[in-house]
Amino acid sequence: MFGINIKPVHTLYIAILALTAEPLLGEEKCDVLGSLQADPLAVAEPVDFSNIEPIALIAACDSVLNRGSKKQARHILYRARGYLRLGESSKAIAEIKRSHEMGYPAATFALAAAYFFGDDVQQNHAKAEVLFFQAYNKGVFWASRGLSSLYSDEFSDLFDEQKASEWASKFDAEMKKN
Repeated sequence: MFGINIKPVHTLYIAILALTAEPLLGEEKCDVLGSLQADPLAVAEPVDFSNIEPIALIAACDSVLNRGSKKQARHILYRARGYLRLGESSKAIAEIKRSHEMGYPAATFALAAAYFFGDDVQQNHAKAEVLFFQAYNKGVFWASRGLSSLYSDEFSDLFDEQKASEWASKFDAEMKKN
């Protein structure tokens, strides 16, 4: 109507709120803006990747990390989601690796997925398999879906229809619980 593009103003407003707001009922803004469905340690409802407000998410995670987050590995992983949404893949992968090295289960899963798909890292199914197993053993049931996909990939040296079926069944059973 007035020729003003509201989207940049809206994003800036959200970023300012994220920087100045106090934790929301025990949940940090970083958690609320970046929670991941595959994260068994998440404290907020998951945010679909397409709905991430990357500038606000990064600002919120920077804020909580600068205050000395007690859940540093989780907040680093969620900040990585903001970088991914912005298309800054090298920063995102560095953050995912950092969170994984700190032992965060969902980061291990995210790194496995990156190696499986070859997203911003050299595709490596053997590394993906090891990382999916690590994530699964740390409670990330979504890793069973990753293993199913890995074993069902006909172009992979790890192709195994029986294993693919077994892991798909494990994933389906977990989904029914939730």
